[in-house]
Amino acid sequence: MKKLTTILLFIILLTATICYSKNLTQEQPEEIKLAILTLSATKKNQNKFDRLGLQNVINWMNRDIGQRTRAEGFITSFIQNMKEYSSTRGTLFIIDVVYYSSSHEKRKARLFSLELNYKLLDIRGALLAEWTDGADSKRGGTYCARALNKRALKKITSVLKH
Repeated sequence: MKKLTTILLFIILLTATICYSKNLTQEQPEEIKLAILTLSATKKNQNKFDRLGLQNVINWMNRDIGQRTRAEGFITSFIQNMKEYSSTRGTLFIIDVVYYSSSHEKRKARLFSLELNYKLLDIRGALLAEWTDGADSKRGGTYCARALNKRALKKITSVLKH
């Protein structure tokens, strides 16, 4: 009976060791690096209020997209211009402001509009995806940015993780 117990215990220990070592050797998911560049050209017809509002929205948008991409498992960094980019930073995600406005229409409630052009480039500079998206809100420019960030993250994830 002692021999049978010892053999059974040995088999269980051997099985557990083999299973544990297989788990250690399995490939861990690759960490995907993402460098984010936000371009915000001031338009000639923008007033001072819109320029300031746009800068505030961009600052908020960058913080939000950074948090969202990190929560999704990306290693995110921000760059100020293309000179700062190198392939070691990973995939390049360019956000270009096409249109921003916070206008009064016939003394009605203020309407905020934000339209962005997105480009996703691999480390060699090849275009992975490009799209334009826009949003309007009566609540503020950050609500436009939040909606756009959510949709952009879905697109980034579908391109880079699948």
